[in-house]
Amino acid sequence: MKINNNLFKGYRIKENKTEQKPKSEIQIMLEQRAKDIEDTNIHYKKDGIARRIARGDEISPEDRAFLAKHDPDLLRKADMAARKGKELERRLKNAKTEREARAITTEASIEIQQAFKNNDEVYADLLSEAYREVSLNRKQKKADSPEENKLDIEI
Repeated sequence: MKINNNLFKGYRIKENKTEQKPKSEIQIMLEQRAKDIEDTNIHYKKDGIARRIARGDEISPEDRAFLAKHDPDLLRKADMAARKGKELERRLKNAKTEREARAITTEASIEIQQAFKNNDEVYADLLSEAYREVSLNRKQKKADSPEENKLDIEI
């Protein structure tokens, strides 16, 4: 094939000396494995941040931004679980009798079961995390001052 030299006047045509060799199967597999590991690390980081939010722990703005960027739905569910945990804590604190506190915890357990039935395992896990934190905090407070927290209810 003949090239029309008039089209390329003033340009030097260089040979491409750095031709890329096709990747070997092993190289392709290694690159895919590295990507899978990175994806797994991101998944675990997202999960850890969401669980901390659900428990009501303080998180850095960077972690919150990371979760918002990579999984905004997970962030929304973690925030909802945290709100539900605070609400449960408030309701249990205001319970007048052990029977009332047990009814409140039963409602919380039913709410978790309902989330599982609705095939929202992620929200159910986060809700469980939030409620477990409330339960642990109540047990700790009871151990620290038994007369302050007379109701012993486990979720």
